[in-house]
Amino acid sequence: MFGGGVTTIDKSAFASCISLTDITIGDSVTAIGESPFYNCTNLTSITVSDANAAYKSIDGSLYTKDGKKLVQYAIGKTATSFAVPSGVETIGHSAFAECVNLNTVTISDGVTAIDDEAFMYCANLTTVDIPDSVSKMGNGVFHSCSSLESIALPDNVTKIGERSFYLCGELSSVTLGNGVTTIGEYAFYGCVSLESIEIPDSVTKIAQQAFQGCDELDYTRKNELKYLGNSNNLYLCLMGPTNSNITSLTIESTCKIIADNAFDYYNSLESVEISGGVTTIGQRAFFACENLISVNIGGSVTTIGDEAFSQCEGLQSVVIGDSVTAIGDGAFCWCTNLQSVEIGFGVTTIGHNMFGPHCYDLTSVVFKNTQGWMAVDYFSATYGIAISPADLADPSTAATLLKDTYRSCLWRRG
Repeated sequence: MFGGGVTTIDKSAFASCISLTDITIGDSVTAIGESPFYNCTNLTSITVSDANAAYKSIDGSLYTKDGKKLVQYAIGKTATSFAVPSGVETIGHSAFAECVNLNTVTISDGVTAIDDEAFMYCANLTTVDIPDSVSKMGNGVFHSCSSLESIALPDNVTKIGERSFYLCGELSSVTLGNGVTTIGEYAFYGCVSLESIEIPDSVTKIAQQAFQGCDELDYTRKNELKYLGNSNNLYLCLMGPTNSNITSLTIESTCKIIADNAFDYYNSLESVEISGGVTTIGQRAFFACENLISVNIGGSVTTIGDEAFSQCEGLQSVVIGDSVTAIGDGAFCWCTNLQSVEIGFGVTTIGHNMFGPHCYDLTSVVFKNTQGWMAVDYFSATYGIAISPADLADPSTAATLLKDTYRSCLWRRG
């Protein structure tokens, strides 16, 4: 029993105490960190003193006193199904992690948040019902739930976190809500049974290797490129090439997103022209395409992601169109042969190290809009240096300011 002056149980305090079968928490405990009983696979009962003002026990599992957070399910229980009690709003970090007996979990309406790794390594979990009330899901929520067969996410969920369904080998049916904007890194990595998925129009970002190892996934293929989308737009997200020897891109006009890392290390690429409906070029989308010589970014593109063209050592010229508003950190760093760049009228943000280090040959940067620029110190967003329009009007001076003088600063206009 914990009491007698103990006020805090630290994060992972009893992690992997596999012989622990029951625990009693006294009235003095006021704070319990994340994953307090992680991997306590034989823990069947958590009891809390009735006099404890911060926590309580319901059917042997741990909750906050107000019942709004399920802190820890006693994962050694032999029950194969569980219904989250009404009144719960948050399922805590690793609350069910390593529970191998549960097959089915019903989450009550009213739950709004499922924290990181809540069901990680629940190896026999096949079904989870997620209500419309859920709006936040953390990283790794169903990581390695190797028996999970289907999942439907409500419209209120805007982000699928990193490794959310990592190595869910039996997952064959996924329904994404219409509010999803971001699919995180490795989100569906290794989902070898996943054959199809509809990406809603709301999605603006698919992070690196989100669908890596989904060997049965049916992409839409055209002009040596592969896409994911939905019944209304099969070409919503450009995921990469189907031919490792591709030299140029012909992108479908209805494509909106080039996914993170879509063409990284594709050394056969020589030229890239992005037009049509593409709005977002993902992080490292063309990272280390060493033979890429020219890039023309026009059409509807508004965002160039971090390191999108970093280490393209053969790149010589770049034209950034007027529709672009934001250029990410290090977008063209380590482009050692880059000589000339034109920055469109609409750009308002340039990330730090856009051209550095090692853009040795860059001698000309043409700003189509020279007014109102400020270099903001990377470590203090409140400190900025106004950049003279006259200096930016001179391509050689502008190049020096961007690649050397204020290289590590965030550039902002307006």
